[in-house]
Amino acid sequence: MAMYLSDHFLVAGDPAQSPDVLRDVYQNAPPDVRRRLAENPSSPEELLFRLSKDSDPEVRASLAYNKVVPLEILEALAGDEDVNVRLALAEEFELPPYILQKLCEDQNPYVRDRAEATLEGLLFESQLKSEGFIQQAGTSARLGDLLVAANVLTIELLEEALKAATEHDMPLGRVLVIQYKVDPLTVIRALKLQSLVRRGKISLESAEQKLTTDANQRKN
Repeated sequence: MAMYLSDHFLVAGDPAQSPDVLRDVYQNAPPDVRRRLAENPSSPEELLFRLSKDSDPEVRASLAYNKVVPLEILEALAGDEDVNVRLALAEEFELPPYILQKLCEDQNPYVRDRAEATLEGLLFESQLKSEGFIQQAGTSARLGDLLVAANVLTIELLEEALKAATEHDMPLGRVLVIQYKVDPLTVIRALKLQSLVRRGKISLESAEQKLTTDANQRKN
């Protein structure tokens, strides 16, 4: 029996499975299998609607991580009675901005703060794109080291942010803006200076000095 449940768990999360197979797996499935189905982009639409009404809030929350969930479902989940469902949505960058805006007005302060941070992260990414920023490969002038040198971050805070970036598979700059409330313009400035150093346009010392001056001006 244990093997049977294990097989169902694996199948439920396999995007290569057909809709019919996933429908069959859903029948009498335990919560952990239903969560996998909710995250599976191959789950048929009618199954996603069923899962959005699931009695287990963790199953409903798992739909936030599925990029093919219809907007109608996402809009409904943004008003879900369970705060953890709304919190899961508020953390998602792929969520339409208007739904994140709705979550910024949520009655729960944790949901509001998370939605605001996610929107700020989206703005940060938009600013990078609008300025035509291109990441330069290399190990010199690392973003975190530049920010520590400019007294924007402590070494301890940088270590925490690096760990969070690894755990969530996110760029360090985005983590700093979202989770640690570092000024997005300071991070963008640091990324530009990093690029200049790696392209041999300026020295590392010059980049650190420029970033320190810029960060101090923003504080005043």
